[in-house]
Amino acid sequence: LAHAAAQAIAESPGQSFNPLFVYGGVGLGKTHLLHAVGNQARKQGFRLLYCSSEQFTHELIMAIR
Repeated sequence: LAHAAAQAIAESPGQSFNPLFVYGGVGLGKTHLLHAVGNQARKQGFRLLYCSSEQFTHELIMAIR
């Protein structure tokens, strides 16, 4: 299921599974899967940013203020 969702997102970013929530134990390939999605999106000309959840949360809070 995670692979199918990642493939759908990579083929049409923002159209399906928006947002995508990936949850699982350590070492199961979450980061690998999401990097593959990002790499495919980049090949299609999309710009992206890799950041930690801490950095994302901080930037979100700053934008809301």
